[in-house]
Amino acid sequence: GHIALPRWSQSCHNPTTPTVAPATSVIPTSCTIRHPISRQTHKMSDRKITGKYVLGGSSNGKTLDVTGKKASGVVELKVSSKLVLKAAFTEDVLQKGYTAPGSKLTLTQAGVFNLNYDLSKKDFPLSGDFTTNTKVDGKDLRVKAAWQQKDNAVVLTSTYSFDKKNVIEASYALASQNVGLKATHKTNNGCTVEYVYAHPSEAWSASVAKSAKVRAKANTNTKTTSVNYKLAYDSKNNCEMKIVKNPFTLVVKSPLSNTPKFDVSATFEKGYTF
Repeated sequence: GHIALPRWSQSCHNPTTPTVAPATSVIPTSCTIRHPISRQTHKMSDRKITGKYVLGGSSNGKTLDVTGKKASGVVELKVSSKLVLKAAFTEDVLQKGYTAPGSKLTLTQAGVFNLNYDLSKKDFPLSGDFTTNTKVDGKDLRVKAAWQQKDNAVVLTSTYSFDKKNVIEASYALASQNVGLKATHKTNNGCTVEYVYAHPSEAWSASVAKSAKVRAKANTNTKTTSVNYKLAYDSKNNCEMKIVKNPFTLVVKSPLSNTPKFDVSATFEKGYTF
């Protein structure tokens, strides 16, 4: 007689059994029975944790003193195909709990909105922003509205792209009536030149940035990484140099004067998906 298997799904294999079964049934050496429900797979939400450690110091040209050090991190949980929940914290959470300075929850949709809840603030903890994109005469225009619960402060920012090399950004704070302007230009040799101006303070800064490819050999493999350089100067006569090579960032600030003095900060930042 034959062995009747459930009709869910039958997947049997016996390398010694011929294609045409003989009169006497042969019991398969292996058999898998699957129910339709078992075919459904549930994808776990993407999770990521990013850790950061900043070491700061200052120098008078002779000695370098460590002025501060701080560890912080961000845990990200992908709650849907578009929404991500982020929890930011610092090392102070170990002593002061979840209401320590720097503790913040953020619900975000990349490029669309951010809704923030600052756990360290008892009053007015909410803030956020919303971004929309459109075109004007075939050119990209991005409009962003940022809001803070305190004083209902609203800042409007518009970014207009003339082309891939020239972008201008203007911001306006409704309450303070402060105006900001930023112009960016990418040169043919790969440099990015940026100019920022603020009114009515009349503060300004100018910078030039460059990205370079660096090849490093590890055993028999050659790996190419990017190193980003930025040099800036502002209206307060301060000069800043920034070097970024993932996962490290080095920033050196110094006023242009006869007295040697500079501040330096080193940052290590690394993310892990689990």
